[in-house]
Amino acid sequence: MVRTAREGACGALVGRAIAPYKGRMTADEHEPSNVAEMIHVNRNNWDARTPIHVASEFYGLNEARDSGHWFADFEWPDLGDLTGRDVLHLQYHLGTETLAFAERSATTTGLDFSGAAVAEARRIARDAGREVTYVEADVHDAVDALGGRRFDVVYTGKDALCYLPDLARWAAAVAALLRPGGFL
Repeated sequence: MVRTAREGACGALVGRAIAPYKGRMTADEHEPSNVAEMIHVNRNNWDARTPIHVASEFYGLNEARDSGHWFADFEWPDLGDLTGRDVLHLQYHLGTETLAFAERSATTTGLDFSGAAVAEARRIARDAGREVTYVEADVHDAVDALGGRRFDVVYTGKDALCYLPDLARWAAAVAALLRPGGFL
């Protein structure tokens, strides 16, 4: 029997077909070349999903949907007043949530590794008349991709972490992206 190296908890294929494996595979068992391959496969997956999501009713891009509806009730009180704050949204996909930060007067930057998603997010922001800087880069390389900028708030949406093959590396990047007193 052949199975995938690992399927993410969110259903993304983050590996390739391999021979049967006895036991559970952990992120610690992957050599860097395997992690790079997992990221590559995941990026291709999100590039392929992008046009499907743009056309889907779920994202509601053809409707006048409030971008804030993507957030749980507790999130806005936790985030507080964002006026004038520098907010970074990691792994934003289409940027539907990212727009909500700009609408709340934050200086907003988004970072995603899918070129197709970045192009659509830029179009969506332009169509909405919102100023958002979208950067294409792998989240693990965010510090370099953003030129050492630091942020008051680093946000990642629900269901984003389960696609990451190296959570410790992600956490180190987030820590380096935060200003003193900033929060995730």
